[in-house]
Amino acid sequence: MALQSVQVWRKTASTWLRVEARRSELQRRGLTPASFANRAARFGDVFCHVESDTQTASYESSDAWAFGGKKILLRYPELRHDFEVSLIHVNRGSEGARYLAIASDKTDLLSQEAVTFAVMHHLSTMVRYRPEQVAKLANQKWFFLFTSWVPRAMENSYLALASRILGEELRIADRQSQ
Repeated sequence: MALQSVQVWRKTASTWLRVEARRSELQRRGLTPASFANRAARFGDVFCHVESDTQTASYESSDAWAFGGKKILLRYPELRHDFEVSLIHVNRGSEGARYLAIASDKTDLLSQEAVTFAVMHHLSTMVRYRPEQVAKLANQKWFFLFTSWVPRAMENSYLALASRILGEELRIADRQSQ
């Protein structure tokens, strides 16, 4: 489910994560702001719904971290851990929603990067050791889905890895803003 924003908030000596989701998107999926945290189990493990008078449904992380001076740098791994445990997917491409939450009641899920790695590993094995099977796939009606997914998946995986290695968020610039 598309999220409108993910932000780090702070007040006096505390820091926490805040997520905003469009109420219209929740309604379209037959969810209420309170039920979304239950439906999206991994998201709900980290975030709880908070009442707000905004156009969006607001969720805040259950944990808050001490803020002040150098302490925030010591808490950054915990903040990042909560973000990653909630399985919020960051779309680093130039199109589509920026943040997506997994709306599944299952708790044993893999991140999008892990799934992409597994699929790409399997595909590379097929291309190398069974090219005749890949050739058969190329003649199928739905092969265009494969050819459109691979470049986007690789692009997003490379950007995710580079973002983690460099410690800063990398994203492809929107073509309209160039």
